[in-house]
Amino acid sequence: MFVRALKGKERTLGAEHKSTLSTACNLGIAYASQGKLDEAEKLFIRVLEGEERVLGADAESTLHTRQNLGIAYAEHEKLADAEKTFMRTLEGRDRTLGKENRLTIDTVSSLGAVYTAQGRREEAGRMLIRALEGREKIFGAEHVSTLQIVQKLGNLYKDMGKLDDAERMLIRALEGL
Repeated sequence: MFVRALKGKERTLGAEHKSTLSTACNLGIAYASQGKLDEAEKLFIRVLEGEERVLGADAESTLHTRQNLGIAYAEHEKLADAEKTFMRTLEGRDRTLGKENRLTIDTVSSLGAVYTAQGRREEAGRMLIRALEGREKIFGAEHVSTLQIVQKLGNLYKDMGKLDDAERMLIRALEGL
C-alpha cells in the first residue's frame, strides 16, 4: 500500500512534497521492519535529502528520518555511518527539542548502543548514563524503558570489569522487570 500511495503522491504532489516525503519515510520504516535494509537506507537517504531542502536540517520530520537512517545503518552493522548519523540527529534534537526531551534521549540511547558495538566503552557509558538519567526523569525509575537502559549499562559495566556496578545495575533491572 505504501508503494502504491507513494507513486500516486509523487505523480500528483511531486517528489518533494511534505506528504510524499512522509509516505516515503513510512515505506522505509516498513522495509526496515522486514529486514530490507538496503531498500530502507536508500529511501531514508532520499527522504532526508528532500526534507533538508524543503523543511530544513532541524525540522522534527528531518530529524526523525535521520534517526531512522541511523537505526538502519546500525542494524546493517554500518557503525561508522550510524555514529555519524546519530551524532547529527543528537545535535539537532539537543538544539531544537532540548537535552531532556524523550526523542533526544532516544537518540542518546541509540548512540550509546553504537559506541557499545564499536567497543568504545567509556563513550558508551557516558551516553547510557545520560539516557538513564533522562528516562528516569521522563518515565520514572521503574518504567520498562528505563530498566532497559539499566540492563544495557549493567552489561557494559560487566564488560568493563566493573563487577560491583554491573551487579547493582543488573539486580535493579531484574527486580524492576
